[in-house]
This record gives sequence, C-alpha cells and structure tokens, in this order.
Amino acid sequence: MGSAARSVVEKRGVAFVDSAKATGDTIRHAPDRYLSGDRFHPNDEGYMLWAKASLASTRELALSRAARPP
Repeated sequence: MGSAARSVVEKRGVAFVDSAKATGDTIRHAPDRYLSGDRFHPNDEGYMLWAKASLASTRELALSRAARPP
C-alpha cells in the first residue's frame, strides 16, 4: 500500500510519510505498548509514534526546501 499511496500523493505534489515503514519495527517489537486491543490499530502511544515520525519527515522536508535557491 505504501508505494500506491506514495504514487498518488507525489503526483499531486504532496509529501508522503510512510508511517508503517518508519514505525513498523518499533511496533512489532512492543505490540502491547503501541497497538489497541484489536492488535491491528494503534493505541494512543502508537498514534504518538506515528505523529513523531510525521513531524520528523515534515521537518526534514521543510529544511531541504528552505535550502533550495528560490
């Protein structure tokens, strides 16, 4: 799904953050900490992990765009 979603958003000029790729190893190693009772959806800590991954990617993108000449 990541590659299909990436293709769609990049065609629209939008940045893509692959949350599963950025957080998958962490969640797999501590599912009780990051997943809800259904063992599929993130819980509050899992969503916080995704948010931090998104923030890091957004910061990296903003810095790379700021470094480009106008």
